Amino acid sequence: MHDETAGTRPPEPGLLARHVRERRRTCGLSVPSLAEIAGLSEAWIAAVEEGTASADRTSLSRLAAALQTTVSRLVAGDDTDEPSPGASAPGTGTGDLRSRTMVDMSDDECYARLAMRSVGRVSSATREEPFVLPVNYMVDGRDVVFRTSPDSSLAEVAGSTAFEVDDLLDSARLGWSVLLTGHAERVTDADEMRRLAERAPEPWPGGDRPVWIRIRPDRVTGRRIAPHPHDV
Repeated sequence: MHDETAGTRPPEPGLLARHVRERRRTCGLSVPSLAEIAGLSEAWIAAVEEGTASADRTSLSRLAAALQTTVSRLVAGDDTDEPSPGASAPGTGTGDLRSRTMVDMSDDECYARLAMRSVGRVSSATREEPFVLPVNYMVDGRDVVFRTSPDSSLAEVAGSTAFEVDDLLDSARLGWSVLLTGHAERVTDADEMRRLAERAPEPWPGGDRPVWIRIRPDRVTGRRIAPHPHDV
């Protein structure tokens, strides 16, 4: 088994604490959520963030995988263990069939992951030909909302609709995806549209996008690729 911390200097508690805390917040995860994903204790993660915990290779590997980053980035903020583009990450060669495993995510983890991102894909068959288009979105309660222009195909989204978000780390062959299926409807209440506009991030394309679409999910599913328990 490859030691992914080989060549990585020993963790300095203060640096590790700051990097873990910042990365967890960037990912939109609470300490309990991170503990569940990583298979580590909440008390240990809290102690790491306080700079009072010792960290071994196995625990650091689990923590880095759960935070979709590398051990070197957590320990020292550098990329010394990041494989070059196109290269296999340690333990991910095609001959190592135990290196990764698929994990089904709970609803709470799915929504935690949704909150980490701002771009997803909408799929609808409201026209003669189905389409899949990227949108800037936000989570509103248990719903997903996005805005678009009146002349866009997205403005016609209604009825049965699918929405997908993912985050992939190609170099490490890690990642996750969340799929919502449900009912889409246009938001027409003026007060509701004002409330959404105050909270929503600016759409990447810019321009006037006054049409709001709400997707009310009937089903939420998610999966993530994690290191195999035998390898960590």
